[in-house]
Amino acid sequence: MTDTPTTRQYTFDVKAVLIPLKDTLPQSTIIHKEWPNARLRKKDLPTFISIATTSIVHRDVEVTGVMMGEPIHVVQGDLLHITLRNNLPATGLSLHFHGFELEGQLEFDGVVGVTQCPLSPHQEMTYSFIVNETPGTYWYHTHSGNIGVDAMNAIKGPLIVHPKGFYSESMVDAMKASFVLSNGDSSKNSTSNLYRPLTAYKNERILFFSDNFFMSDAQKQLYKVGGLNPPISKNDDGFTVGTFPFDFGTCNG
Repeated sequence: MTDTPTTRQYTFDVKAVLIPLKDTLPQSTIIHKEWPNARLRKKDLPTFISIATTSIVHRDVEVTGVMMGEPIHVVQGDLLHITLRNNLPATGLSLHFHGFELEGQLEFDGVVGVTQCPLSPHQEMTYSFIVNETPGTYWYHTHSGNIGVDAMNAIKGPLIVHPKGFYSESMVDAMKASFVLSNGDSSKNSTSNLYRPLTAYKNERILFFSDNFFMSDAQKQLYKVGGLNPPISKNDDGFTVGTFPFDFGTCNG
């Protein structure tokens, strides 16, 4: 082991694509077969919707149209180097590392309106910082500058910090080495299969869940213009924070 931090590099190239509405629903649950309910079925629902996706590049192989970002494994003291490319047509983006303190590195916190302005379409930014966080399970997600493609949490995924040490470094390196992609569109392979080497390791299993589908852009806009958002509050550091409900999270165990 040396004093030079290991660099873990990722790139998220975010684009809007048309995908079948049913593909935005979890295939492993009953909702995939029964949604929408009878009342909604009487209305004209779109067969395809526009949604923000990313691509994954690994060993010069690229998979496009991915709705969930790549699970990221880092070791305490690693240099995490992530480039975010905003190729959405009309929505600003940033990248936030949920749960990270980022002490002395808040310029990479990625909260729109608090620590940075959103990246305009066709701009990119590299988030580069030393991971000095408590080992554990976190997650990352994009923030949006406006309503459009539902980009508040468009690209999201698990972010696992392993304790510093040779064992952790060897395990993370081995997981990355076993991650193999096939060229093409992610629709030919489920996300769970695509990321299996990174979500099932040793005796650990990562469950990443997302339950924000039913809050439409129209509802969010009505909340804003109608003053229906819950009152703002302050966190332990005195920063003003919102209380808008978003049901996302990561389980690891």
